[in-house]
Amino acid sequence: MGKKAAKKKRKEREAQALVQTGAAGQTAAQAPPGETAVAIAAADPAAAKVTQAAPVPSDLATRLNSVAIHLLRRLQREDARLGLSAARLSALSVLVFGGPRTLGKLADAEGVSAPSMTRLVTAMEADGLVTRRKNDADGRSVIVHAAPEGERILLLGREQRVAALAGWLESLTPERLASLDTASTVLDDLLRSERPDRSERESPVGGPRGRSK
Repeated sequence: MGKKAAKKKRKEREAQALVQTGAAGQTAAQAPPGETAVAIAAADPAAAKVTQAAPVPSDLATRLNSVAIHLLRRLQREDARLGLSAARLSALSVLVFGGPRTLGKLADAEGVSAPSMTRLVTAMEADGLVTRRKNDADGRSVIVHAAPEGERILLLGREQRVAALAGWLESLTPERLASLDTASTVLDDLLRSERPDRSERESPVGGPRGRSK
């Protein structure tokens, strides 16, 4: 191959590289914010390696904290329709998903004092949300159960939350839904490793644990 032919061939390769780089940038610019990395990967796999660098844990933690707060605030609008306080919904979630337990165990699960939990359970029992039964293993204590009405309200609340979330997710592309699915699996695995109590392994409908009034 002569010098002129080699020079022409080199220029053709350079031009082709510029076209590919431009295509990657154009595709990324047209993609929704959450799909930029996917678009770059499709147009230029080499460029994708740069954009997929792992985020700094502290930065990601800050974003997750903000997202979690906003998500809970949105979902609490659904809880408000049930007409129960966050403390009552949280206690019911423990009893429905984790099973009956003593007042002391329920207080421990909710992070409140025994007297505070006793007052809360007494009020909930008066409203037909829970029942107290004698502890056959220890006559000095009672076991708190979710009453049928309490379980009905708790499950209704979960259905309302799920329906609200599903409505928001319907507007997302398949790629973004897949990203959220992966993220939820990672978060669930992480949280499961931090919560040995069986009652914590189901998502409570009542939102954050609240001190009883």
